[in-house]
Amino acid sequence: MKKTLLLTLFTLISASLHAQNFELGARAGLNSTKLKYAEASTETLLRPIISFITEYKLSERWSLEGSLGYIGKGGGNFEEEEKLSSGIDGLRTKLEYISFTLILRYYLMKENKLRPFIAIGPGISYTISATQMGNDIKDDLRSTSDLSSNFGLGVKYNVKNKLFLEVVGGIDRGWSKIIRAEGESLFNHSFGVTVGVKKVL
Repeated sequence: MKKTLLLTLFTLISASLHAQNFELGARAGLNSTKLKYAEASTETLLRPIISFITEYKLSERWSLEGSLGYIGKGGGNFEEEEKLSSGIDGLRTKLEYISFTLILRYYLMKENKLRPFIAIGPGISYTISATQMGNDIKDDLRSTSDLSSNFGLGVKYNVKNKLFLEVVGGIDRGWSKIIRAEGESLFNHSFGVTVGVKKVL
């Protein structure tokens, strides 16, 4: 999976550098994130998102986006009732990742100054730091990566020729067992909002 995603990103960038429909930029924002198991979940934390992004226009309405950057995930403590049922306490967890996503975009209208879009695709994140209550989490109690699915809605604004501003809000649902605590496996769930700037090369 790792090699396939990285190869796809490299191919996308290499092929697009010679095309007029290739955009390059960056974005930043906040991630409202929590950890879940079964029907229970932790309190949310606000964590940062920073990434470099590329977009390759496939047709008038479809495009392919790749992003590479930093994302903060994790979660706070369980609510009192859930602490009692799970037996887990003092869970406040901060997870730091290098993240790569490959997203398919569909624009709801043709070329226009303001264009809303739908975005969906997979992501994979690699752990660079994992702490619980300020202490490092032992390697045998955590996963080194997180495979996720992403769904988002956004709008892209043509500021001027070849320069775009966009705002995106999206859900990132993790499928990897991130933390193992008291016999339970915890998964990442987050909702992020980012603002980005991109330019046609």
